Amino acid sequence: MTFFSERDIKEILKSNNIDAEKIKRISKISGQKQVFFITVKGVEYAFKIVDVTPYEAYENIFNTDNFNFEDIKKLDKKELNEIVLQVKDECKRIYTEIKMSKACPNLPQLKFFDSVKYAFVDDYLWRAYYIEEKFDGSSLEYKKNYDDNEVLDFILQMLKQIKIMYTCGYAHRDLKPDNIIVNNGVYKVIDGGLGKNLFEEEGNSVFSCNRLGTPGYYAPEQENYPPDYKWNFQTDLYPIGIMAMEMYLPELRAKFKTLRDLDEMYSIWKEKFNKDSKTMKVFRKIITKLSAFQRLDRFNNLDIAIKQVEKLKEED
Repeated sequence: MTFFSERDIKEILKSNNIDAEKIKRISKISGQKQVFFITVKGVEYAFKIVDVTPYEAYENIFNTDNFNFEDIKKLDKKELNEIVLQVKDECKRIYTEIKMSKACPNLPQLKFFDSVKYAFVDDYLWRAYYIEEKFDGSSLEYKKNYDDNEVLDFILQMLKQIKIMYTCGYAHRDLKPDNIIVNNGVYKVIDGGLGKNLFEEEGNSVFSCNRLGTPGYYAPEQENYPPDYKWNFQTDLYPIGIMAMEMYLPELRAKFKTLRDLDEMYSIWKEKFNKDSKTMKVFRKIITKLSAFQRLDRFNNLDIAIKQVEKLKEED
């Protein structure tokens, strides 16, 4: 990945006739590697840099009969075609994020500077630059000693955001700590690059492989799904339960990089929290209904899930 300095950003903006009064790289703890805060005419924006290679640029090169494939790292045509497919998938991811952000009001709302389009950086790579509304805070980081109500509040806020996305016709499919920004107890979902428009025809996945999402957080059905798989909000419930467990037991984040076994989790839970009845209830009544291995065993109604969390939160 190309590293952009504040000076690079200033030059990019200047070349597009945009005067930034202030440029500041976002804190590294945010989990966002290529995001800057910039001030233009007194308004502060988040300036995010994403990798995009226009389909035409690659296709015009790789599909040319006179192109000598052996001159480029001795790759054969099949390997180059695989690169083209990968490039197209990356482009789709950015377009999906843009479309989902416009559809779902809980996601960062994209603000474009029309004059900032593309810049040529590195061999055959294009970068697209766009402006988002400013969001403060950092990615979800696990601290010690979350109490029950703090964890339940996290679950409650996330269920409400999943409901907004589902009502707007989307499943996120990549909820994880880096994609949840927290500021003073308020949680905000970002990055809809792997989102699924539930009104589109089935089989229109962003990627052509059989695994979708981030290891350790993607739901079991995201590992081997058929082309006609019917996605819904239940896929997004799974990682919320996982992150809730990690809020209680931060060490779980480093220990598990694959699908979690709830029976094993319960043994760990019981050993540490068996004297805390409310914490045990959080696991039995909420987490098991969020992160069940089978999608059909998870909450099938978001309003009921929200009410159950609210009820448990009210208990002493």
